[in-house]
Amino acid sequence: MAKGIAKNLGEHQPIPLRFLLLCGLQTNKQAEKLGSTMATKAEMISAVAERSGADKKTTEAVLGAFFDHTAESVKSGQKVAWPGFGTFAMSERGPRIGRNPQTGESIKIKKSRSLKLSTAAPMKEWLLTAKKKR
Repeated sequence: MAKGIAKNLGEHQPIPLRFLLLCGLQTNKQAEKLGSTMATKAEMISAVAERSGADKKTTEAVLGAFFDHTAESVKSGQKVAWPGFGTFAMSERGPRIGRNPQTGESIKIKKSRSLKLSTAAPMKEWLLTAKKKR
């Protein structure tokens, strides 16, 4: 892939706070200071670089490669598992009939696919405890 998926997201693509908390990269107080429930790509790179001791350029390349590999693998039908964290997989929903909430009119909804994360048991347990770090 010439241009990675992560590179195409841009510097200001928000990263869900839940993902950062799962990674142990940000606390609720830090999120409150930001005034947001999301962190930017640059903030995530800084947090990971600080925790790992790597420079930001290397961290961005590694995270980009991880997200590219995960997206490509899941798109091809494989599951990507990180023991203790969770498993990324494709979720598919078939076509269905829905309703327009404003008019009540029936509408056809096409089939859709999305990326899902099934959280591993150790991660679920950690999320439910008062421990700050994994």
